[in-house]
Amino acid sequence: MKVEDYDMREAFAIVDVDPDDVKGIVHCREGENDYANWLYVLEMNDGRFAYVTAGCDYTGWDCRAGGDVTYADSLIELVPEMDTEGRMAFGYEPTPDCGV
Repeated sequence: MKVEDYDMREAFAIVDVDPDDVKGIVHCREGENDYANWLYVLEMNDGRFAYVTAGCDYTGWDCRAGGDVTYADSLIELVPEMDTEGRMAFGYEPTPDCGV
């Protein structure tokens, strides 16, 4: 996936992340309108890491859309700041034991 991807550009715009500031994509999970959020862990040009979560309704990014971005100085510092959805999506949190 490239930063030029339509939904990625729209998700970044919602949380005010400039694609030119992104050095690389560490993790990404494509979302789906009215369902799952788009999730990204990014390495920024300034050395920080960012976690982006953004979503929109079935009409797309122009109507009901929102998101959040969290920055940290390292990936190790970022992980605890991520929501459960992001930590689980990218393997940073073990799946709960179902007692099996």
